[in-house]
Amino acid sequence: PMIYDSLDQLSRYTGLSRSLDAAVKAITSADLFALPAGRHELVPDMVYAVVSQIETKPLAEAVLEAHRDYLDIQIDLEGSEQIGVSSLEDPRLTVTQAYDKRNDCQLLSGPLTVSCPMGPGRFLILFPHDAHAPGLADGVPGTVKKAVIKVKLENS
Repeated sequence: PMIYDSLDQLSRYTGLSRSLDAAVKAITSADLFALPAGRHELVPDMVYAVVSQIETKPLAEAVLEAHRDYLDIQIDLEGSEQIGVSSLEDPRLTVTQAYDKRNDCQLLSGPLTVSCPMGPGRFLILFPHDAHAPGLADGVPGTVKKAVIKVKLENS
């Protein structure tokens, strides 16, 4: 299952995999808040960050995504969003876009089982079975600067 915690506790989650350990080390040594928008290689061929600014949207517009080759570590740098999560095994989910290997993404619709309030100081680790809907408004829609750390899974 997903891991949702405060950023100052990130190092507690080492030991699960070599690539996740490398990501935790990269995150704790990099100043994510200083990175400009775009893709940033943190550990060659294993971990990269995508920094972007998004506009949050209402829950009714939620789109779930799932990945197979990378896990996500989602971190809000400025502003706040909600990220909805459901198990990919939930029979109520419907595939709306088949898995695309090049973009490592499948899109789905259906109910959100858990809603994680984000904001600076929190992180969410999402594994391949965690279908997730990022960018949901935390109350009133607004702008969020965020980093998504993509961590290559060792069996992919």
